[in-house]
Amino acid sequence: MKKFMEEEIGIKPTVKTARRLGKRTCMVELGSEDEKLVVMQNKSKLRNRPGNKVFIEDDLTREERIIRQRAKEEKNKGKQVKIGLLKLVVDGQIWKWNSRETILQKVDSDSNSSKN
Repeated sequence: MKKFMEEEIGIKPTVKTARRLGKRTCMVELGSEDEKLVVMQNKSKLRNRPGNKVFIEDDLTREERIIRQRAKEEKNKGKQVKIGLLKLVVDGQIWKWNSRETILQKVDSDSNSSKN
């Protein structure tokens, strides 16, 4: 993985761990957030790569995966969907992640407007 990153995107990251998740998917843990930022900024260099296409994506937290899944379900129902930082907006209705109860909860529009 380290050699691939050096050759393809021109950086020399510290690879803590690298493991295969599936037939074509790997998870790589880098040494620092700064290295991750550099990789994410340079991942566009892989678009014009001849041969197999390579995609680099951020690993999502459990909460972010749940929110994305809910967004996908709502979008498939034909609803307007926007995703924010640990929140979801479906047809104008705001849903936020409740860390204590570990669920996505609808935000009461009255309490939301009184905060402003």
